[in-house]
Amino acid sequence: AAGASFLILERPEREVPKTEKRSVLLPQELCLDDVREEITGVFASAECTFIAVEGAAPYGCGLNGDGQVGLGFISMAVLTPRRLCGL
Repeated sequence: AAGASFLILERPEREVPKTEKRSVLLPQELCLDDVREEITGVFASAECTFIAVEGAAPYGCGLNGDGQVGLGFISMAVLTPRRLCGL
């Protein structure tokens, strides 16, 4: 089920099939409902997207198997932008 994939992607102990990983690697529209500040820039890499905002810590999302989003935990993917409090 499509709704279940969001839960599965957040589970680091499960090996995720390549077909499932590929679906996350495609360009996708981001829901920015939780970003309250004015967005001053968007920066993307091959695996992550970072959102700079006015006067606050940036947000990050994307693949996170090695902790590259910078949230302090490892998961297959972070699907919605989360504030990077350590920056």
